[in-house]
Amino acid sequence: MTNVHELPSVWPAGNGMILGEVVLLTDTGARVRTDQGLLAAELAASCLLQPGVGDRVALLIDGPLFYLTAVLTAQDKRSQRLQVPGELVVAAASMRFDSTESFAVETRSLALKAVAAEFQFGLFKQLALKMTVVAEKLDVTAEKIHRSAKQEFTLFHQQFERILDSKNTQADRWFQRVHKQWVARSERTTITAKKEVKIDGERIDLG
Repeated sequence: MTNVHELPSVWPAGNGMILGEVVLLTDTGARVRTDQGLLAAELAASCLLQPGVGDRVALLIDGPLFYLTAVLTAQDKRSQRLQVPGELVVAAASMRFDSTESFAVETRSLALKAVAAEFQFGLFKQLALKMTVVAEKLDVTAEKIHRSAKQEFTLFHQQFERILDSKNTQADRWFQRVHKQWVARSERTTITAKKEVKIDGERIDLG
């Protein structure tokens, strides 16, 4: 593996292309076995698909340098990886991802900016240490939502919530602060406390 093919003193003039098989991956590229011998090639910026051992690749000759420009056939067809050394920006009028099995995003931070966003889930599971949602209008419709958070702060300019059947809320402590008016209308209202119920106000009207 350490013997790398050296260019002959007289190499064909101009650029050329060589085909070969990857036998070893390096920090900057790969070692490729070709008809001309074992060559050390750097990964070209245009080759986004990360090569693997056993892949059939194409090398481009640029003077004394070899660049791995493309992966022709992959040895492991089950898993392919696109990799760039820096930031990758894709600009398009519209973009769509089609996945028949799963779609996963793993990152240290995630930022989504959109004028309008629409999400449709058969099953939605949310696990977050910290989540901040800022929206001019948020419309959430779900048959069942289970949310667990150590601390949650939600600010709405206006919110409309409709529960068809029932809503159960369990909390060790629950504080509500209404600046102007709090109105509750129902056919039957029950307030139960194990110890005491306090109603404090300058004026209290019952009936």
